[in-house]
Amino acid sequence: MEQEKQNIKNNMKNTISSLNNKYYTSHWNEIYKSNNNNNNNNDNKIEWHITYDKCKQAIDPYIRAVSEHVNEKENLLVVDIGCGNSDIGVNILNDYNLSKLLLTDFSFEIINEITQTYKNDSRIEAIEADCRNMEFVNNNAAYILLDKGTFDALVGENDKYAMLKECKRMLHPKGFFISISFPSVQRIKFFEKYCPELGLACRLKIIADGDPADGYQSVFVFILGVQNENCTTTSSSTMNYKFNYKPMINDPVDELTTLCLDRIEYSGSLYTNKAEEDAKEDGKLMQNLFDDSEEDDI
Repeated sequence: MEQEKQNIKNNMKNTISSLNNKYYTSHWNEIYKSNNNNNNNNDNKIEWHITYDKCKQAIDPYIRAVSEHVNEKENLLVVDIGCGNSDIGVNILNDYNLSKLLLTDFSFEIINEITQTYKNDSRIEAIEADCRNMEFVNNNAAYILLDKGTFDALVGENDKYAMLKECKRMLHPKGFFISISFPSVQRIKFFEKYCPELGLACRLKIIADGDPADGYQSVFVFILGVQNENCTTTSSSTMNYKFNYKPMINDPVDELTTLCLDRIEYSGSLYTNKAEEDAKEDGKLMQNLFDDSEEDDI
């Protein structure tokens, strides 16, 4: 009976995975095909979440640490997972004088496009690939892994976990996995749940022009690295890790990220401080009581 239940569960999982594969391929091929058809000029880039120039300050200390202190320059591989036609991988390759960039995506439409775009650059290779299974990349081969919106595009926790596990396999012990996403508390919980299991340390940087609680649009930038026993945290949140990287990376925890993480830890929300809302409600109740009592006295 138990074996039958397990077989049913496995069959269901395989069915869901197959349906997800069809969805990913058809959806993203249509997105990029439609984008190309609607743009007759060369300006057809889709930059999900944030442009490179706006996130560079947040990721610079980590990429610089790799580029300056890794001896094997000729093997310094950058892998952009679910690259689309974003320029972030190419910009990092050029700005930090890295040696090789591998652009991967589920969509053959976009891979065909970027293959033509970079056909004369021997440093860049584009491959149609499933982010949950990238066996063509060797274990511990990637010094920089990039994800800008790919986690967001995956359906269900199983697919997200499969991608994270594959990233851990590819990541060099001295490398970093940079994941840029929607401002989702669920993503924090996901990394807090699975990073310790996979031996990864995680740090979060929140990019915004002001407090998201005041209506400012924000983006989450997660920095993941291979955890070791000396890896420490600066607060009760596991999202504020200081990586034990020699020389030490100069990236102090910023005020906005600390404010938001404290709010999330206390209230479970990026936008609402429950204590403040409770105080307001208490104030309204007290005011109503006083108003009622005054009416009763008349």
